[in-house]
Amino acid sequence: MNARHEIVMLKQDNNQLDDTNLIMENTMLTKKFFKTKDEVEVTFEFSREDVTSVALAGEFNDWQPLAMKFNKKEKVFRTKVRLPKGGEFQFKYLLNEDEWENDYQADKYIPNIAGTEDSVVSTHA
Repeated sequence: MNARHEIVMLKQDNNQLDDTNLIMENTMLTKKFFKTKDEVEVTFEFSREDVTSVALAGEFNDWQPLAMKFNKKEKVFRTKVRLPKGGEFQFKYLLNEDEWENDYQADKYIPNIAGTEDSVVSTHA
């Protein structure tokens, strides 16, 4: 397992864990800074076996879910967004049109009005 994987372990009633209770999540943020532009290209990735659709929603798109494309070969949902340099932007993934999930490789997390947390991507150089 590499650093890109997170294991979410769900405990059974008797507090024992087994392999059937492991869900592998793969999230990643990569950033490309441009020398001649005041923007950063951010690539968002999400992968989990039980997920059939992923959308990206955040401050940068008025929280309107943007469908992410599925790469069959790599088994990952991916999209690229250009954001202004020098900012911090809250976001979340919408899984299967009904489950909100954070990015476990986000730059930080902040509380939201729903009583949970949002992921934050920073575009500071």
